[in-house]
Amino acid sequence: MKEVLIFGHDGCSPCKVAKKELEKRIPIKYIDCMENQKAAVRFNVQHTPTIVLIDGNRELERWAAWSPKIGDGVVAMYAGG
Repeated sequence: MKEVLIFGHDGCSPCKVAKKELEKRIPIKYIDCMENQKAAVRFNVQHTPTIVLIDGNRELERWAAWSPKIGDGVVAMYAGG
């Protein structure tokens, strides 16, 4: 089953926008990198926001930024393509 993970933190304005905009369109899981450093290390998060699309244990796609165009790409990939 596909899942969208957004890695961010409280001080990151683009992270807040990504979370707000994506959760209107698809199910997401927001992970605060400061509170869950193990997950951030596991997914090799180097910048925030980082958005990772996974299917089970397999990473399908990754975006290390936010823009409306990236949001459209995340939604499209989540939906199947």
